[in-house]
Amino acid sequence: MDQENTFIFVCFVTIHICFQLRYKGRLDSIFDGQDRQSKRVNSESYRKKLIRYIRSRNAAKVEDICNQGLDPNFIDQRFGETPLTIAASMCDNRDVLMSLANAGAHLDFRNLTGQTALHKAAVLASSNNVRTLLELRSSPYYKDRVGLTPLSSDIAELLLRDYSEIGITDVNGNQEIHTACRNGLAAHLEHLLFYRADPNCRNFNGNTPLHVCASRNQVSCARVLLFRGSDPNIMNNQQQTAYHLALLASSPEIANLLKNYDSAKTVPYRGAPLYNSKRKWRRVRTMAKPPMSSVSEYAYETSLQSPYSSPYQARRETPTPFCLSLIYFLYRTNHTHTVVVPRGPNGFGFLLAGAQKLDATVQFEPNQKMPSLQYFKSVAANGNALKAGVKSGDFLVELNGIDVRCVSHDEVVKLIEAAGSSLVMKVVTVDSQPAETPHLSYRQTKTVGRLEYNERENGIERIGNENK
Repeated sequence: MDQENTFIFVCFVTIHICFQLRYKGRLDSIFDGQDRQSKRVNSESYRKKLIRYIRSRNAAKVEDICNQGLDPNFIDQRFGETPLTIAASMCDNRDVLMSLANAGAHLDFRNLTGQTALHKAAVLASSNNVRTLLELRSSPYYKDRVGLTPLSSDIAELLLRDYSEIGITDVNGNQEIHTACRNGLAAHLEHLLFYRADPNCRNFNGNTPLHVCASRNQVSCARVLLFRGSDPNIMNNQQQTAYHLALLASSPEIANLLKNYDSAKTVPYRGAPLYNSKRKWRRVRTMAKPPMSSVSEYAYETSLQSPYSSPYQARRETPTPFCLSLIYFLYRTNHTHTVVVPRGPNGFGFLLAGAQKLDATVQFEPNQKMPSLQYFKSVAANGNALKAGVKSGDFLVELNGIDVRCVSHDEVVKLIEAAGSSLVMKVVTVDSQPAETPHLSYRQTKTVGRLEYNERENGIERIGNENK
């Protein structure tokens, strides 16, 4: 879909469909009706010529060979890159990028790692290449196979002005603001906060950006966070504040900052962020906040939510009286969905954790916050489980037709080991705020009672070796 719009925006018929969207790919089979000239121009030798012209920055040659009929939308198997991603990986390469775009290169055509040209330019921190791609209407919302957008710290302001989406999490739940703090990028942290990044957001371990600063001894970032209103009293899943982590990590300067913190001296951003008026704002969709929208009309809520509310949240869509309840049902959390995970060369691509021993005196009852005893501790990047839609923190409720909600960890391991070439699993994504993540603070959950939580490092490692 264009700029990752959801299917509901192009489908106006209330039908039930089960389908899978894939990245744009290329079919290299030659059709019978194709003439000899086209076959010759799109041969491997001509593709190598195009790559050579791109690397030599010869825009005229690139334009000439493409005008002969060469399609620039292919992946060079030697490097796993497309012509456009190769051009974007070279600093100040505007002419070649323009020549490829004019020749029909798709801006969202991805390399073997799932990155677009904008991803490559962002990693290179080439502001000229990024500006060129944005002028060509390359979308800043494209995500790679790990789910990350091209929001690079070195060119954060340029991308943020073009409505680059913030609040994207990686496989560990870290957002852009966590990454900026981990690397000590105080100036880029200011950009993110100005564009309403949440200074108190938490990853899967419950750590806020201030926790990251304390553990990495990033004093400058800690000063920025405290000055802009970050809460130093938030605890992570181990019941530690940033002050506790600063003491444990031997960061005396940050510990002193936190100890003498005065909330009256905070100055959060109040002004409205600046955006590119030529860029069309995209309706942001996240699984964390399911969409509730009407098919025919929309009502927008423009009231300011909080000093830290995102510019996207200020335009939240509210359902009209005629909206389809089915839309919300399909995207709501705590909804069981089925995934099929094929066994790859390295296994299934996930680590499973959960209760090891079941106390006969305590009966576990699945509930909305904890629908099962077993959950996915982590999902391998580029693994089959991630591609099938399994996320870290999801609960496993059924495995190959067997209800495993109240089954111990050992029994589930045996079922996985006995599985054939694929697993058919029913999983549940729980809408959990960081303070209410039961599977990350299992020892403190009253519902579980005396059920013993044991990640069993040997057992998890065994699953990882076979199913990862």
